[in-house]
Amino acid sequence: MREEFISFANHELKTLLTSILGSLSMVVDGYLGEIPSQMKEVLEIAHKNSKLLLRLIEDLTDLERIEAGKLAFDLRAVDIIPLIEQAIEMNRTYGELFGIQFELHNPVQKAIAKVDVERFSQVLNTLLSNAVKFSPFDETVRVTVEQLELYLRINITDMGPGIPDEFHDQIFQKFGPLKSEEFRDRGVGLGLSISKAIIEKFEGDIGYDVESQAGSTFYVRVPLCQENGE
Repeated sequence: MREEFISFANHELKTLLTSILGSLSMVVDGYLGEIPSQMKEVLEIAHKNSKLLLRLIEDLTDLERIEAGKLAFDLRAVDIIPLIEQAIEMNRTYGELFGIQFELHNPVQKAIAKVDVERFSQVLNTLLSNAVKFSPFDETVRVTVEQLELYLRINITDMGPGIPDEFHDQIFQKFGPLKSEEFRDRGVGLGLSISKAIIEKFEGDIGYDVESQAGSTFYVRVPLCQENGE
């Protein structure tokens, strides 16, 4: 029954929602003419929530496929550094909406790891966008890259309120963060759980620094390839 529901959500609901989202985008962007300011405000809320709902459907589908072992991964030995830089650039405009800047500290020039490029970028985007959501206005999200023996570690630090002690064991569980009203308001529910499943497919790990004095530091570690690419 769960598989049937996920299949229905992925095909039927996603198709319908994509159509609704496309129509709302045309109206909000003014392609159908000018709309009154009060009406536009309501339409923008509907547009935003439609995008969140579409993301939720995609996350549910991804999680089901990962758990069933049906999500294909295209693992290749690639340089991780450009992927980090690209993810920051992709989220820079989003950060500016909240007055957030990104700061990259990277002494590592090249780091080859075997990952699925699209899925690895998905994890980085999840962590960077979460850092933006939880940061106070006019703050900086710091990204630090370091090589630890045979691993590359990527740290993403925000200046937000941190993770409540009671949620330390739930943060990477499915819908675990939604048990906190503060997390629920920011739409965090499946992204971290999916990120954990993805990184583990690369034989790496993901976590956060509970000793951080200000905000939260989430990290990703992936094993580096040897000279022969293995």
